[in-house]
Amino acid sequence: MTLLGAINRAGSTDPEKIRVALAATNIPADQLIVPYRGVKFDATGQNELVRGILMQVQKGKYCTIYPFELAVCQVLYPTPTWAEKAKM
Repeated sequence: MTLLGAINRAGSTDPEKIRVALAATNIPADQLIVPYRGVKFDATGQNELVRGILMQVQKGKYCTIYPFELAVCQVLYPTPTWAEKAKM
């Protein structure tokens, strides 16, 4: 979606125009479907507002365990073995 927005803002498929539009991207967290702090690229092209999100498969479903304020499951540690998971 970020790339699509940049292409739309560039008004072109010219790679340089898209790069410039991407460099100007500044999407706040409340406009994202992922729990990042936003999308804003630094001089090296890295999103400086991204954050790690850790998930575990518990009871056959993915659930967020970190960041803790977004966690929907408790961390299982140590991680159960495959045989232990099969019994859950």
